Amino acid sequence: MQFAGQRDFALVDVEYFRLLLDEILGDTAALDSLLAERADRPIAQLDPVERGILWLGLTELQRHREVPVKVVINEAVKLAHEFGAQDGHRYINAVLDQLAPVLRPVD
Repeated sequence: MQFAGQRDFALVDVEYFRLLLDEILGDTAALDSLLAERADRPIAQLDPVERGILWLGLTELQRHREVPVKVVINEAVKLAHEFGAQDGHRYINAVLDQLAPVLRPVD
């Protein structure tokens, strides 16, 4: 796993990381379909890093109810701040904020 060499990887819950990675990679078409419903541009035009962050957020919203909606969105925004394009965090926030009530209607 290429991330294991990163400085802060020791702080990562490796089991959860691998679970999310497997879930995301096993469901990219469905995740893109969800994104297409709310994205303001074709999926192919999304920044690849931001698309990955959105996949992560959508997967947690769909499959990991133990993670509160606010935490999912806040963590995605933090990732976008650090790794995404300038102002990409705003886009991440807007898309996840729109899809959260759809994916977790009772939260």
